[in-house]
Amino acid sequence: MPTVTADDRRHIVLPDAKPGERFDLSKDSHGRIVLRPLRPEPAEVGSEARVVSLKYDKRGMPYMPGIKMSRERVAELVREGRDSR
Repeated sequence: MPTVTADDRRHIVLPDAKPGERFDLSKDSHGRIVLRPLRPEPAEVGSEARVVSLKYDKRGMPYMPGIKMSRERVAELVREGRDSR
């Protein structure tokens, strides 16, 4: 088993660690130091979404200016949004 040594600034080098990798540090009941790799936080879903405002035509039907979409496609997107909750 490899060993590591701390320098005068309390730095150690872990041979298999990648740059920027984070670890949870704890001590067990025997005083041994235990390092556990931390998993990165998952990216937030929908963080790249753009905000659009709806306009309404003479019949009161909503539409998004500059975007043409069939009624079937709108219904499909509404169902997907509803089912994802």
